[in-house]
Amino acid sequence: MIISNTYAEGKNIDYSKFFDRFYREDKSHNNKKSGFGIGLSMARDLVHTFKGKIKVEYHGDMISFIISLKTLK
Repeated sequence: MIISNTYAEGKNIDYSKFFDRFYREDKSHNNKKSGFGIGLSMARDLVHTFKGKIKVEYHGDMISFIISLKTLK
């Protein structure tokens, strides 16, 4: 599964931090700034619970989250 969205500010960012709980790119942690909350952290934990993988890629102002789950047999 791939979920993508535009993200013009996405160049030269450490995307691994996106999966940290309450990570905010802004060091001040100002509540008026938008952040990443716990959504991606929860998604990562859920995907790992089902022995899957989640990763993020950035190409041409588009950010994509790629989720791979093992199929049940």
